[in-house]
Amino acid sequence: MTSMPDIIFMLLFFFMVVTVLRKKDTQNQITVPTVSYAELLDRDEILPVLIHHIDEQVHYQIEAQPYADLKQLEVALKERQHSHGAQKVKLVADQTASMGIVNKVKQLLQTTHFNRVEYLVLSK
Repeated sequence: MTSMPDIIFMLLFFFMVVTVLRKKDTQNQITVPTVSYAELLDRDEILPVLIHHIDEQVHYQIEAQPYADLKQLEVALKERQHSHGAQKVKLVADQTASMGIVNKVKQLLQTTHFNRVEYLVLSK
């Protein structure tokens, strides 16, 4: 039993002497992930819906047309759905937009059958 610590220390010293420490390689190449499948969409197929604040009031916009409230936005979305069919929507909100407003617009998009939505936040 008394020789056990001697053997452990001899093994410890052996591995300390034999072990080669790696130097940190600072020039590692970063591999960027690639996409095996990407959905290509025509620019006409994406409908931009913007939420932004002007003078502490929330304003909505589809393409270049501004809307003052959600009722007007709903009417415009229904007209767009009727004329163009189902489209992918890009919901763009500025940084000051609350999640309550974004959720209301999201629910409005669901009720008007715009189910493909991507989200974008604009920072100032």
